[in-house]
Amino acid sequence: MKILFAGDFSVQGRAVRLFQDTDKAVSTFQGIKDICGQHELSIVNFESPVTDYKKGILKDGPCIRNPKNSIEVLKKIGFGLFTLANNHLKDFGSQGVLETFNALREHQITFFGAGRNLTEARKSFIFEQGGKKIGFLNVCENESSIATDTEAGSCPITEINLFYDIQALRPQVDYVVVIVHGGREHFQLPTPRMKKLYHYIIDLGADLVVNHHQHCYSGYETYKGKLIFYGLGNFYFDNPRKRNCPWNKGLLLSVDFGDSISFGIIPFTQCNDRPEIHVEPYETVSEEIKRLNGVIVDDAKLQQVYEEMVMKEQPLSPMQPYTSHYVRALYHRGLLPDVISRQKKAVILNSVRCETHRELLIAYLDKLLSEE
Repeated sequence: MKILFAGDFSVQGRAVRLFQDTDKAVSTFQGIKDICGQHELSIVNFESPVTDYKKGILKDGPCIRNPKNSIEVLKKIGFGLFTLANNHLKDFGSQGVLETFNALREHQITFFGAGRNLTEARKSFIFEQGGKKIGFLNVCENESSIATDTEAGSCPITEINLFYDIQALRPQVDYVVVIVHGGREHFQLPTPRMKKLYHYIIDLGADLVVNHHQHCYSGYETYKGKLIFYGLGNFYFDNPRKRNCPWNKGLLLSVDFGDSISFGIIPFTQCNDRPEIHVEPYETVSEEIKRLNGVIVDDAKLQQVYEEMVMKEQPLSPMQPYTSHYVRALYHRGLLPDVISRQKKAVILNSVRCETHRELLIAYLDKLLSEE
């Protein structure tokens, strides 16, 4: 049984105009359609909601949506299973999530990784064919899209829930696949925490972990005989500021579930000179994937590269009192001072490192923002 995995799909930029003509949009994906036709099941991350609701939620980052006919386009290409655990599903609130569910059901598309509440969002999906059963779980990092006990949204990652959900699914199927939406955007490697977490997912009983979200592809490793793919990159996601860079290159993962698991990687470029997808030979990414794999398996090297990225990103910069884009640029170039004292940094560190303090901070901010 062959199953195809694709990364993030969102109709943005030049693609919005292209998708005004459904047939023309479908023809853009002819090479992908041929590949989907060689698989019993093709899975894609439907990165943004289908909704008429106009007001986006208050969040860190843009609120984006997919046009209604994007579901029809993906279905005609050959995608029959959509993952919905991602950081954009709830961009237009619970109403947008529920509208997306209705649109998918109208097109008879199966989806998982989200629900009308957290209990529903945690539900697995089982695909059966040829006497084999593949069980799927879909989770995402905890951002503004997640479901709660009373609100619709995506299924968040929690180690405790993963334990119970994998234990419940494992006896029902031949293989367990966990699809995760997470990682540092534009960073081509897993963070050290991600690597430990995905190893833990394998230890719980998963046979395969597949990740997307970072807007760039990553490498993979074999852990205890099981495969972990740390990033598929974008599947189709136009961005006017991104040309001829990692944003524009993605991977399709073809997995054959037989008596054992085998796989193939299919690279492509997307939304570069035109809002199109072009399948490429594996040789176009083989050396880069080999390099990434070498870093992934070396804990010390991974930690070093990660720390270099952290210092470059300066994650405290949003807390600096520099609001103008140009003034922030001066700060990042070292031309303006860091006004957060060492003592204040120690307080911030303790607030996010200590489990109880972090829990308190999240509850407080959630409450404040929900009342505004």
